[in-house]
Amino acid sequence: MSTLAVQLTLEQIRDAIRSLQPVEQAYLIELLDRELHGEALRARARQAVAEIREAYANIPPAEVADDVDAAVAEVRVIRHAHRG
Repeated sequence: MSTLAVQLTLEQIRDAIRSLQPVEQAYLIELLDRELHGEALRARARQAVAEIREAYANIPPAEVADDVDAAVAEVRVIRHAHRG
């Protein structure tokens, strides 16, 4: 397989994107979002879950469930206050 290297300025890239049809622009945005953010977000989520599991490793499941219920209730109170 051959490789081709192309060097473009940001302005050239911007102009090329602007020349695309709206559906092509939407596809490109979706593709870039998945490529640039998707795996990073999944990795951060996996890390957060691992940290939570580690923090609660020696705590009985019922106590963890109580903490989760309390956190959910707290968030609901805050959301309700902001809708006010």
